[in-house]
Amino acid sequence: MNTSKDSCQWYFHNYSSSQWELEWYSNIEKLQNHICEILTQTSHSSKSIQLLQRVIDLNQNGYLPSTVAAAADNLLSRMYYRQQCVSASGEKYIRLEAYQLIEPLIGLLRDPLTICTFTNDFIKLIPKDLYIHGDEALFSKRHLLLTPAAPYAVINQNNFPKAELPQLTQPWTYKRSQIDDSKIIT
Repeated sequence: MNTSKDSCQWYFHNYSSSQWELEWYSNIEKLQNHICEILTQTSHSSKSIQLLQRVIDLNQNGYLPSTVAAAADNLLSRMYYRQQCVSASGEKYIRLEAYQLIEPLIGLLRDPLTICTFTNDFIKLIPKDLYIHGDEALFSKRHLLLTPAAPYAVINQNNFPKAELPQLTQPWTYKRSQIDDSKIIT
């Protein structure tokens, strides 16, 4: 398939939670009334710190598809996109699939560190570069993972020519479709 006469559009396909987000979701009854207490536990605070460092790095340095994935990328959730095409004969098919990383929903927000007041002992564990200069506040999601900096990967390429793959700008951010995907062949 895939001729120059085919009409193709990107659309959102599904959301996939990270393991860390699923851990919160699966235990929300137990965790929801103790969010700050849980977030100060080493297992969660180290994840929050890694995640924040990765988001800051991505926003400062930008993202290129050739960038090597970081271990902290596994803490991030994923948004999956598909490029659906319609051939000249009206047949629908999936041309490309891709995913883009997004902050996990941890605690109340996609912002696990800003909602809590921490003890001095806990604050000593947080790297100094995560503080706002001249302020006691953490950077936290004052550095949101903005779309242009968010890592993405194109998957299920079906022998697609590498030169035609998305490069610097994710096409699903500006070539979205309003199509009904209920009849798409998967």
